[in-house]
Amino acid sequence: MGIDNKKLAERMRTATSFFAGAASATSSKKDKINRAKKLTIRILKAVIYLFFLGIGLYGCFQNMTDHWTVHSTTVGNGYEIGFHIDPAVGAQDIRFDLVYAGSGAWYPMDSFSFDYGPFYALFVWPIAQILLHFMYATRDWPVGLNAILGLIIILLIIRLITILITARATIHGERMSEIQGKVAEINAKYKGAKDVLSQQKRRIELKEIYAKNNINQFAPFESMIITLPIFLIIYRVVTILRPLKFITIFNAWDLTATPVSEIFSNFTSTGWPYIFFLLIIIPVQILSQKIPQWLARKRSRAATTVGAKNQQQLKKTRMTQNIIMIVLAIIVAISASGIGLYWFFNAIFTIIQSVIIHKIIMKKRANSNTKIESKLSRLGIN
Repeated sequence: MGIDNKKLAERMRTATSFFAGAASATSSKKDKINRAKKLTIRILKAVIYLFFLGIGLYGCFQNMTDHWTVHSTTVGNGYEIGFHIDPAVGAQDIRFDLVYAGSGAWYPMDSFSFDYGPFYALFVWPIAQILLHFMYATRDWPVGLNAILGLIIILLIIRLITILITARATIHGERMSEIQGKVAEINAKYKGAKDVLSQQKRRIELKEIYAKNNINQFAPFESMIITLPIFLIIYRVVTILRPLKFITIFNAWDLTATPVSEIFSNFTSTGWPYIFFLLIIIPVQILSQKIPQWLARKRSRAATTVGAKNQQQLKKTRMTQNIIMIVLAIIVAISASGIGLYWFFNAIFTIIQSVIIHKIIMKKRANSNTKIESKLSRLGIN
């Protein structure tokens, strides 16, 4: 009995179709699961960012509208956080126990409470307590060294808490710096083109570059959303924590005083040392902005391809970066010195982080080049 080739072929097609259908169904199921995961992650990220943005805006508006949020450099005035109001159960130390000065508005906070709103209860209070108890444990240290180390500890805690959120923005920022030349070329290519087709082509080319380098162009904004509430938290902790009102770093810089105010109002007595304060803080802050750009430019293999046609676009980008640095310098000058000190350590941390990232990337590139050279050598290509 001979084999019916037509029937055999039909059976094979049926079997192939069955397995292909099963594979397609499995693939479709996996795609649905992956899409669901991505959607869940996006929703979670959106909730987190909206939460931070909401808290930041709430704290900002609260500081501008609520009368009790005013801070005072006078001990026993304004909004203060410290130990117990009752000296009998306090630390028996006027630097830490909340004691009224006798005149002026005073809003003491010696325990966890929502009386001053969720921003202060959930964010300012915990950070203030860490610094308060650390400073009390090291209260005998000279020249404000306990305040310096305390701010460093606060910085490390905040960095650890936000590292999962900010790491992505940092990496994308590094990648963005590396392709800055190519982005500038595309922008220069379509400069002056106002028609819809040219603008669409420009967006497509930029999107392709971002996708090729795995870049989210909105990542820097994510970092800004996180930065706003952190700045407000540190600002409030530094200005309302009672023991900090007694601290003068190296007998020269009052952490609750504003550098510009001290320079212009008390120059001959306590103001002139703040000139050196600004000369130390601001350059380091600028370096923390510049060094990542320099390292990214050094890593960029395409840096030499930037031609004259896009120099103007790059000039605009650098001008924007310079404006940001000027704004940061002004904020340091008009804010409490404790804010400037915190940003000083934050800038050093940023510089160290940028150098570490640079070395990791360069090491990976070196290893990649070594592997390629090894493969070429095995193929007899030198």
